[in-house]
Amino acid sequence: MRNLKRVLSLGMTAAMITGLMVVGTSAAGYSDVSTEDNVEAIEVLQSVGVMVGDENGDFNPDQLVTRNEMAVVMSNLMEYNVATYSGTSPFTDVPSWAEPYVAACWTNGITAGTSATTYGGDQSVTTAQAALMLMKALGYFQYNSDFNGDWQLATVSQGNKINLFHDVDSGVRDAMTRNDVAQLVLNTLEAGMVEANDNILNVEAPGVSVSTGRVTYSYVTSTESYAKAIDDTYAVSETSISTQGPIVELGEKLYDGDLRRTENTHDAYGRPGTRWVYNLDEVGTYADTPLETYTSKVTKGELYSLITKSNLDDISDNHRTHDEYTFTVYSDGVIVESGKESAVSINSVYGSSFDTVRPDFFSSNSSAAAGYGYTNAVSGKGVQTEVYLDDDGNVTLVYINTYVMQATEDYNEDKDTLNVDVITDPSQLGGDAIGTTQLNGDDFDLTGYAEDDYILYTVSDGQVEDIYPAEVVTGEVSAYSIGNSVTLDGTKYEYGAQIEGVKDSSSANYNKSAATAYRVGDTAAVVLDQSGYVLYVDSAAISLGNYLYVNDMAAKSGLSSSYIANAYFSDGTKAEITLGDVYMWETKDGKDQYVEHSLSEYTDDKDITMGSSKMNGWYSYSVNSDGEYNLREAKSYNHNDKNGIKTSKIEGGEVNFAKGTTLVGNSDTVMLVLDEDNDLTVYTGINNFPDITPNAGYDLYVAAMKEKDDSTKAYASLVFVDASNADVDDNSTDTLLYVLDEDSRYVDSEDNETIVVWNAILNGKLTTIEAKLNSGFTQYNLYEKVSVDSDGYYEAKGVFAADNDQYVDDNLSSVSVSGGSLMLDGTGYVVTDDTQIIVLLQPTGKNGDLVREKMMTDPDADYEVKTVTGKRLDSMLGDYTIDGEAALVTVDSDSRVVETLYITVNGAVANK
Repeated sequence: MRNLKRVLSLGMTAAMITGLMVVGTSAAGYSDVSTEDNVEAIEVLQSVGVMVGDENGDFNPDQLVTRNEMAVVMSNLMEYNVATYSGTSPFTDVPSWAEPYVAACWTNGITAGTSATTYGGDQSVTTAQAALMLMKALGYFQYNSDFNGDWQLATVSQGNKINLFHDVDSGVRDAMTRNDVAQLVLNTLEAGMVEANDNILNVEAPGVSVSTGRVTYSYVTSTESYAKAIDDTYAVSETSISTQGPIVELGEKLYDGDLRRTENTHDAYGRPGTRWVYNLDEVGTYADTPLETYTSKVTKGELYSLITKSNLDDISDNHRTHDEYTFTVYSDGVIVESGKESAVSINSVYGSSFDTVRPDFFSSNSSAAAGYGYTNAVSGKGVQTEVYLDDDGNVTLVYINTYVMQATEDYNEDKDTLNVDVITDPSQLGGDAIGTTQLNGDDFDLTGYAEDDYILYTVSDGQVEDIYPAEVVTGEVSAYSIGNSVTLDGTKYEYGAQIEGVKDSSSANYNKSAATAYRVGDTAAVVLDQSGYVLYVDSAAISLGNYLYVNDMAAKSGLSSSYIANAYFSDGTKAEITLGDVYMWETKDGKDQYVEHSLSEYTDDKDITMGSSKMNGWYSYSVNSDGEYNLREAKSYNHNDKNGIKTSKIEGGEVNFAKGTTLVGNSDTVMLVLDEDNDLTVYTGINNFPDITPNAGYDLYVAAMKEKDDSTKAYASLVFVDASNADVDDNSTDTLLYVLDEDSRYVDSEDNETIVVWNAILNGKLTTIEAKLNSGFTQYNLYEKVSVDSDGYYEAKGVFAADNDQYVDDNLSSVSVSGGSLMLDGTGYVVTDDTQIIVLLQPTGKNGDLVREKMMTDPDADYEVKTVTGKRLDSMLGDYTIDGEAALVTVDSDSRVVETLYITVNGAVANK
């Protein structure tokens, strides 16, 4: 939750004594506590130090509580100075860590033993036992006569009267979990304290003992300000010591008003709830239990039946007060406007104002979704709709939508940040856009998120409120309904209300996820919300089946009125296809939209061998029952010429791969190249793109569309190059590949070729690569140029060598780093936080034993690879004369700032 970062606390370990006395400074946010647990109780008790988590930051809500541990909880609650009680209990079966706590509770009459000398502390505490301890803390059961012969019955009876067991699930004789103990303790903090009035008259005579009367208990009251910190209820005279001031709750007395509870407030989403503050620091706001929660469409008729006509009429008939019989609606933490010509802010409305909006949410027998269609304030698939009805007849409706973003980099542990790209947000349905590009660890638990991970998030008042890891499902498409669902591996996944895009073909958002036309048999991946509805269709997973490039089209010969085209698919296949309906993205009637065109406009009366290029470009497609391809022009197809953008040259390994253009690519960009032999080759990732140079007298064109066919995305997703009159140099550059040693071999059964699996460091990351037997690789060598063929096999194209921005030291003997200054054998460079430093410890030299003993984690390994910082590099090698090598790349030819540094250490001698 925003502003509630997860914190670690000391817990019940060997350091249990100190651990249970730690006072929390912020809400717990334990990773193992879910919304199904008593979150409010757990976080309030963590803030005041009564119950905290373990050394791993977990609360362990399902763990049973022993009687020893319950004594610790009670001592923390009552703030006993337990050290002063050490050694004073009569019990012989209590471990040393628990003895002071048990002694403190026994001395103060909070607990008793199972016998005169045993406490039974290793037994689980039951609900009745824990309740008795807590009620004694409140002031009850100060006399044995209070039990009337049955302590358990008396405890439960009195506990029910003061609502002590509210939201406690364990039965009277059941062992209690930490989750239930936390709720029982919070209920006690909210309960009024009492004092005993002993009205028993005892008459003693020889051989005769007579008692009459009974003990009564009266509420403690006070006129001090702290007595209103949790509740300001006044007691009637016959149940209180005095009528001066409100009842004093235990939490008010213990914390002198520093623990404060505010009711009738609302949380970040607008849910009615309770707010807790301790020492002026907010613990949290906790929603009340809703009357009902829905995660799919709820109709106006269902809400009408839920709230009842009587309650709705009470709101309509209210003409006096804002405090009762009102109606409020929130969406994503913001009060909803009615959307009528005379807009009504639906905030505690009643009377005629309620009558204006009542039909939009409540209507007998109506099957329409409750709320305003095509907005963020309407129930639907994946929308969490919560309904509240309080004791004063106030109705609150809360819509919580789930959206999706994607991590653009790995979690930065040093900066405690995560860079993200927002994919969907409230603006799609008329709300405010979310401008977030970075999440901060002060607000969210970001640990574990990596580049390209999808993240679900919710919104409160225009800001990201909560985040959750998204589930991505990948499978073979067996069926789909545009705008409604897709079936993967036999399981049907319905689209959520907040899926990216819309299925309305006239909308500017049409070609997004909601309008995806899959190809049955292809693999697709979808991102699901927490209710299992699709929010996003992963572009990379569907691109091989969803788009094609048209390169020339013509009318079919003979009497047929059909049209055909050369189509190139992004999986490397090509076909002559028959065209169906064709829609172009253009401006019409003052707005951008898809417009259907007659194919006769594009033919120029040519046959397919001399086909017209007027229709050349990228299209999304679906195939109808007649086998015809229905096409929709890619909105982001970037062209200023009939064949695309003119470029002077294509350079593999470059982000700006098409020279003389503004096109940029990344590791997911797919390039289709049609060569002079009419062969189509697919290259994935700019590092694998070939160099393409036009032949003399010919021009070179590149036809590209952007990721997800969304013009707001920067990188090209699909690229087509007609290189029939160009030279194609199939290289990949600027890829640093350090080949370590051979892992294994196998035979590719399809090609009957031996494949070598190499252990390698690819762009700084330890991995394996596969290469054909004669691919040019040798062990323990660094390569700066490699290529990857269509089967994923690597081939060496160039060993790393000194160049304008590349430096090599084959006889490295000294390394030192100080304040960002790197010295290699006396030559100076600069390292920064962004410098990638890889150290290969390979103790093959004559002084290799020192490397094994002092530097390697596993001295028996053949080698170890370590990724280090400049400071760690200095501490590792700075005090040694080494036998090694260095290879580095600077950020550019005029700079001494190091981008990547590889150091190999074969031996070392300590400097004197």
